[in-house]
Amino acid sequence: TSERSEKQGISLSYRSAAPQAICACEKNLNTDATPLPLPTSTKRASPPPLSRLTLLLYASKLYPYSYLPTPRLITPRDPLFAYPELKRGLVRRRNDEERVKQILSSPELMEARKNQDQAQMQTILKQMNSVVYGDGITPQAREDFLMQFGCTGFTDETLQYIVQTFGHRGVLEVGAGNGQW
Repeated sequence: TSERSEKQGISLSYRSAAPQAICACEKNLNTDATPLPLPTSTKRASPPPLSRLTLLLYASKLYPYSYLPTPRLITPRDPLFAYPELKRGLVRRRNDEERVKQILSSPELMEARKNQDQAQMQTILKQMNSVVYGDGITPQAREDFLMQFGCTGFTDETLQYIVQTFGHRGVLEVGAGNGQW
């Protein structure tokens, strides 16, 4: 039976008796099994964006954020992007980016590079680090923080806690970087 199944291009799984297609890399070269055709389209239908009425309900705080449907198409008008802290943070980031551009294109930096003035370049680097990392935070302190808290692996206990606490709602991880979170 298994010899006949292999010639027909199917194999029986050890867990179930349901036939499964043989991958091209698994098929025996001595058989006449033909590979399955690839799907013509891999596009998935994305959910529609939130309606204007729904956006108004979230903006007026009549619906809490926990009522937001998932999955949904995220647009710039999504309620997730409407809270004041995020808006202030985006303005601050834009200002910080401009400040870094000013520092990198400053005549003081150009002159320090030209003259190989290490003391002046260190002063300018401290200014830039203050903008990028915050006042009093060095690149090494930032790296130490990331190594301790930013690139941590999960444990069975934390995964169990997350599943028990939030499993009924689903969990979305955003921005794991080099870590597993």
